[in-house]
Amino acid sequence: MNFSKQLSENKYLEIEFNKWESPDSYFSVVCSWTTKGDHNGFTFDVDIWRWSFSFKIYDTRHWDWEQNCYEVYDDPETDALDYSECNACYKVEPQFRAKDKDVL
Repeated sequence: MNFSKQLSENKYLEIEFNKWESPDSYFSVVCSWTTKGDHNGFTFDVDIWRWSFSFKIYDTRHWDWEQNCYEVYDDPETDALDYSECNACYKVEPQFRAKDKDVL
């Protein structure tokens, strides 16, 4: 069973529940939250023998590590990249930590 829903222009929710013919592992749990990289976001996966459950909220864009921003396609059909707006709109700023700011 698969469920997918677009949450915003670039964000998606995906829930999967599967039964596999043969198990890859007997038990595994994966929980991650990424802020840079292809399809970054929150992932929670549980596998128990032949059963698998996956919950994801992710970004559909790809990350350009050299430019430190999301890839911006000028023409998606030809995969021509356009970085003219990279620094203004698509760059991900580092997350501030509480100790970096005055917090009451």
